Amino acid sequence: MDDVKIAEECAKRALDELGKTEAVRLTLNDEKPDIFSSKFGGTPYLPHDSMPPLSKYQYNDEAAQLRFLAQIDLSQVKHPDFPDTGLLQFWIAGDDCWGLPDNFKVLYYETIAPTVTEDEVRAKLTPFTPMDEEFFPVHGEYGITFEKVMESCPTNSREFIQLFLKYYNEATGEKWEDTWNMPSDIRYDVLEKLNSIYGHKMGGSADFCQGDPRYDDGYKRDFQLLQVSKDFGSDGERIMWGDAGVAHFFIDKDKLRNKDFSDILYYADCC
Repeated sequence: MDDVKIAEECAKRALDELGKTEAVRLTLNDEKPDIFSSKFGGTPYLPHDSMPPLSKYQYNDEAAQLRFLAQIDLSQVKHPDFPDTGLLQFWIAGDDCWGLPDNFKVLYYETIAPTVTEDEVRAKLTPFTPMDEEFFPVHGEYGITFEKVMESCPTNSREFIQLFLKYYNEATGEKWEDTWNMPSDIRYDVLEKLNSIYGHKMGGSADFCQGDPRYDDGYKRDFQLLQVSKDFGSDGERIMWGDAGVAHFFIDKDKLRNKDFSDILYYADCC
């Protein structure tokens, strides 16, 4: 048996042993969402008596509005760790760092007022600045389709790599200590093809370009509330974080179950 076939068997054995986690994948669609619907970009829902959240920092002696990234109708998510109802919103600063690390806001509306109109909300939003136009990751307004999936452990995680190398070295008699220097047909044709990290999702495994911030956070906030990846459509870039990056919002699972969105770890990186 050649090394690629051995690698495939060892990888699948490791994935089976590590088990699966439940995730909800999000796919952009071209349907025009209203202000109460799940969406990326566009006009969000805001209660009658509320204004958009403001930046932590002042520019020209005035705090700018944060920019609306996404909102999720949680009744569509159908994941055991998420609330069954309510509207969850994500706002970030419209600067060249996307509001990293702490200039963002996650808002939760347990109930909504159906009498709010889009014109009413749009009147509260300030126009995008040239910086917003250049750096904000979402280009347009998109509806969301939800798909419940069971994901395998990421093939770039410490747990998988350790177990895969154990089985591969036992089968081949080699002594690989990492996967970075393994032959490209194993790294790309086997490990990358089996990886479950990519795409927009809630829950599940996380995709990083440079590193996992939860390690430095002591894994206090380790559950993936939302992952927003790059996204290309027939009309070009729909979502883009710098040079093909990805963004995350992490939370403590118990706080998520208690509908407490006050303590979020926000992170984004790119190539």
